[in-house]
Amino acid sequence: LLQLRSQDLLTSLTKLSKEYGSVFTVYLGSRPVIVLSGYQTVKEALVDKGEEFSGRGAYPVFFNFTRGNGIAFS
Repeated sequence: LLQLRSQDLLTSLTKLSKEYGSVFTVYLGSRPVIVLSGYQTVKEALVDKGEEFSGRGAYPVFFNFTRGNGIAFS
């Protein structure tokens, strides 16, 4: 069972990216969340392939982090 530390989510996700690569999925409850790690990966997804990534789901848990701006961590 994978557990993320909510107090230090960024560190937990960074450690997972070192093990699983720059694109991986975690589940928050029953909802899958795709994690992008690293400048080049984020740029490719949001700039180079922005049209394909334009439709994102609403995750209320991230609102505290994003303040409605859309990107949880940068």
